[in-house]
Amino acid sequence: MAGKIWPRRIMGASDQLVFWDFELGQAAAYTETFRMVFELSDGRTVEYRGTAEAEIVESPLMDKERAARDINREIAEMGMSNVSVRVVDEGITISLEDVQFQADSAELLQSERDKLAKIAEILRRYPDRDILVGGHTALAGTEAGRMQLSRERAASVADYLIGEKVRFPERMVVRGYGAEKPLGDNRTEAGRRRNRRVEITILEN
Repeated sequence: MAGKIWPRRIMGASDQLVFWDFELGQAAAYTETFRMVFELSDGRTVEYRGTAEAEIVESPLMDKERAARDINREIAEMGMSNVSVRVVDEGITISLEDVQFQADSAELLQSERDKLAKIAEILRRYPDRDILVGGHTALAGTEAGRMQLSRERAASVADYLIGEKVRFPERMVVRGYGAEKPLGDNRTEAGRRRNRRVEITILEN
């Protein structure tokens, strides 16, 4: 029956409180309490209740080229290896190549935690920017397995950064890409090391 069930009727209500910024002439935030009831084609009734909130956060445009140069310099001064920086459409990506985890798991080795502690210092210099953590794998195993492992490893890095108070969880995005975005040749060990990476992107917001 998957994909063959649809809502026959939708009912509900939402109670919103909007906070207005008179200086900017726009909404600044809102809170909401909602209740939605779905009567489905298979006879079931499903009800959703909850609350939501949001606020507008504006950040000045990022000088991505300058920021990338500054981050590259800091990485060199800290003596970190297998770390590179590049400008991307979304912001600035710090690529940690050949990230080491416990075998067949998403548990970081202590050496990688030490490296991430240094990366955390850099990320704290950009407190107004959200962060995307993306996991990547070499071309091994099944596609589903690669996607799951890459996301779990990205989540492990994100959890570490959250634990270090770099960002609150709601300002971190975690994605797994599997082997979809290789940087190196998967036919060589050097290429596979480049592809086994976690990338931290400072978003332009």
